[in-house]
Amino acid sequence: MILILFGVSGAGKTTIGNLLSTRLGSCFEDGDHCHSVANRRKMESGTQLTGEDREPWLNVLHMRMHEFIHGNESAASGAKSGR
Repeated sequence: MILILFGVSGAGKTTIGNLLSTRLGSCFEDGDHCHSVANRRKMESGTQLTGEDREPWLNVLHMRMHEFIHGNESAASGAKSGR
């Protein structure tokens, strides 16, 4: 099972993801860690990411989900929407 938590910054995705992963005995990965350094800098400065900025990030998330599926693992992941 893979759970993906989406929401705006400060909505509690990391808190809920950590609680879920503990309760389910799975791991939690923060989707923001899959962003490039350039994207993280943009987000920190308050600059909204473009679709072009997000495409490599979405590819990394896609790859990670396949790794979990093929490794027969469960995971919860949190990712910001919007920025």
